[in-house]
Amino acid sequence: MGNIDAHRISQESVAATHLHAAGSAVADHDTPRALIHLSEYVRLNPGHADTLLTAPALLPIQGGVQEMLRHVTRDARIDAESMIATARLVVSGVIEHPPALYGPDVLTIAERLAESGQLLNYIRASELSQSVMTAYFPVRAPVRDSSLRRELVSLIAALWDRVPLLVLLGGWFVLGAVAGAASMMIRAAGLHVLSPSTIQTGFELWGIGFLALAGLQFCLSVRGMPTSRPE
Repeated sequence: MGNIDAHRISQESVAATHLHAAGSAVADHDTPRALIHLSEYVRLNPGHADTLLTAPALLPIQGGVQEMLRHVTRDARIDAESMIATARLVVSGVIEHPPALYGPDVLTIAERLAESGQLLNYIRASELSQSVMTAYFPVRAPVRDSSLRRELVSLIAALWDRVPLLVLLGGWFVLGAVAGAASMMIRAAGLHVLSPSTIQTGFELWGIGFLALAGLQFCLSVRGMPTSRPE
């Protein structure tokens, strides 16, 4: 927390330039530009965001400042809640904690900060959560890779069982479609390569084969579905 706050303090001079620029924009009656600078000021110096409501130079746009602060605070709360939840998932997926940082305790502090309802504490909660994820990434990576590897092997095995029949079914369908298109083209050209009875017999055999493959695929899919046992 000390490192986070120290970094923020180092940005106060930059934040001050945005505050001065916002005051100049207000004097020029350029409210949109003023609010842009004030948003940057709040991002760099959230601990002093409330002072904007009483700054004399900003009195002409107090309504816009209040609305901007509401939006910034809402977004910071949503971001903090999301970051904490993500960091909790990261911590729960490891087999050991890094020696320099115990994630569950840090995230408990982050949650307490987020409960305060203050903009600065929302941002602190997000930054603490990000620190936890950064610290845990080297620890989590092997576990995550192993899990993904197992899931990939299972997926390949399942596809290996089903793909050959699906390919055959698809190929059979394409064969029928090509044969039908060729028959229509030959008939349109007035050619008599095969007799109508031969063509009809061929399509009947194709239809029976297609239905047989579709039925076999259905049976295999039903067999592969999990069944529930009665209590």
